[in-house]
Amino acid sequence: MVKKETEFSKFAQAFREIIDGNKTDIDILTKELLKMGLTVNDKIYINKEYPEYTDEKGKRHIEGNKGGTLRKYYGGTNGLSRLIPDLETEFDEEFQERYCEELQDYDESRIMAFARGLNIDVNENDIDIVSEAVANYYSSIVIGSATKKSRKPKIIEEKSNNTRKSNDIIQKYTLSPEEKNAILVICEQIDKDLQSLDHYAKEYFHYKDELDSGNIYEGLELTDEMMIFLTEKEKMFQRENVKPIDDKSKNQFKEAGKSHLSSASTKYDYQYLELQEHCSDLLIITANKLKVNDNIKRIYDIGKYFCDNKLTIDEHYKSYLSLKQNTLKKCVQWLSFE
Repeated sequence: MVKKETEFSKFAQAFREIIDGNKTDIDILTKELLKMGLTVNDKIYINKEYPEYTDEKGKRHIEGNKGGTLRKYYGGTNGLSRLIPDLETEFDEEFQERYCEELQDYDESRIMAFARGLNIDVNENDIDIVSEAVANYYSSIVIGSATKKSRKPKIIEEKSNNTRKSNDIIQKYTLSPEEKNAILVICEQIDKDLQSLDHYAKEYFHYKDELDSGNIYEGLELTDEMMIFLTEKEKMFQRENVKPIDDKSKNQFKEAGKSHLSSASTKYDYQYLELQEHCSDLLIITANKLKVNDNIKRIYDIGKYFCDNKLTIDEHYKSYLSLKQNTLKKCVQWLSFE
């Protein structure tokens, strides 16, 4: 049987071999490739379409049989024409700029080798030029795939700056009561999302701390200090008045602890998707309002951070989410009084 391939499958297979070094599972890598350069809304759409979870070792997996669909894109059984009509992304210069920016996460020498492997005609050693060529090459794959089913992705025509209407300009510098109220309501939802994430992270690190140390105690309370600030010596001092459980029960508690770890991690991942959805709504309202005042700009930046970054539960405290949450609260407070 002749192996079936699409332009995307050739691209994805070369990407995994040359840039990724065959390190990432095919379904996870394909999902990341499909998301590259897309709008925030489309990235959230793909995250929901292909949900994933992280196991105890920190490895990512696609849920259920969704991974099989992604592997069909990678293998060439499915073409991009199945996916493109469901996207809002316009495959124009802005898409290519976003694609180039995300390509910077990978090793430059591997990107160069990847371009040569696909016979992309760029006789330059400038990584920016090569990245632009790769982005343009990928855009042509997407547009070509869409055309095969007579469905073309939306491409924005250039508009002259001289044709902008005065009310469009006014919209950039003003905030209607309805828009202000929507921003406040969405920010309240985001604050609740962050509180839930913090709760799941505390639960996760509580059980992780016990399992990693091998010391399981009765009556140990979950506190912020134990999670973040205390050293191992200080944690032991806190435990002086609680007694270890006997060896007979320890294995049962360990199994329960592993179950709690997995549960907290899964809840965290789902809550993060909710957070990204709320942040996406926030970006839609605030994207054209950045000139209104600095608070709107700060709120927008926080929303964009969460949309652009899918943090795992292990990265929770490294990302200083509490600082971003406090900044969001202050901005909302100032906005409420304006």
